[in-house]
Amino acid sequence: MEFDNIPTTLLIVLLIRAFWIVVVFGFIQHILLKVIRHERLHDFVKFYNPLFRNVVWMLFAISVIFHLAKINPTVSLAVLGVILALGWQSIRDFVQGTIFRFQKGDILGQQLKVKNYSGVVSKMHNTKIELCAKNGEIMQIPYSRIISEVTTKPATTKHLKTGNVIVALPLESNVEESKNKLKEQLLNMPWVVSSKGVTIENLKPKNGKQQFKIAFSTLNTEYVERVRELLMVNGER
Repeated sequence: MEFDNIPTTLLIVLLIRAFWIVVVFGFIQHILLKVIRHERLHDFVKFYNPLFRNVVWMLFAISVIFHLAKINPTVSLAVLGVILALGWQSIRDFVQGTIFRFQKGDILGQQLKVKNYSGVVSKMHNTKIELCAKNGEIMQIPYSRIISEVTTKPATTKHLKTGNVIVALPLESNVEESKNKLKEQLLNMPWVVSSKGVTIENLKPKNGKQQFKIAFSTLNTEYVERVRELLMVNGER
């Protein structure tokens, strides 16, 4: 198999394109999301950014194979064959998962029944969905099974629980900055349904502390205490 007839300039161009894909979507994920204050826009960008990134990577992979095919069909077929041989199942779930999430949107907190498995959607990964059963068991099911075997999907609000926590911080703390930090911390917790957002209300100071009442959505009331414990790291009950 000969690689000599593949221009170095083409390889450099492809590497530059891959670099910019990483930079652009990394910027959105790690910088832009932190400065977006509008809750719905923040949730929208947070959910769809990985999906658009997946689509761009798929298009990039297709373009790489296309360019290689024009120059060296043998190399192109070899690369395609290796990719399919090493990860056909993952590739199929990756593609189906991307399509599924574009079609269904954010279904965190919804009840899913997939043949003998039933639970509430706690996470949506690139290739699989994570379900939390009533007994606390975590199940990971590939999108290929979700699409072909799902039998029920009731409304989200029926299964979500509301958690309330009061946090006390020093009076000298900046109120808005403290609220933003608490909100960011909550939305990064796996037990909080981020798509439903959180509400932080200022209460009257007590015992020399600024009081904040926090309301959030969770899949199970048992998770409220876990959230409370983590929040207590930065404050007092």
